[in-house]
Amino acid sequence: MFEIYFSDLAPVAQESFLASCGLSSASEGNYDVFPITAISTLEMDRESAETSENGVCNEESTEASEIVEREEALA
Repeated sequence: MFEIYFSDLAPVAQESFLASCGLSSASEGNYDVFPITAISTLEMDRESAETSENGVCNEESTEASEIVEREEALA
């Protein structure tokens, strides 16, 4: 997962984001500590799948493992 935080945004984007959410500060929506969004990336999914194969398994890594298996089947 690739997480995007409020602090990652340019100042003009921060203002626009707050206005679109009806907030006057990032802390009102807890965006000062939590990500605005998280993006799943293929490379990160592969890393999660490898972690799953090493004995640590969670929902995210299991899903990633399935993605890698499908890719290998298509290759």
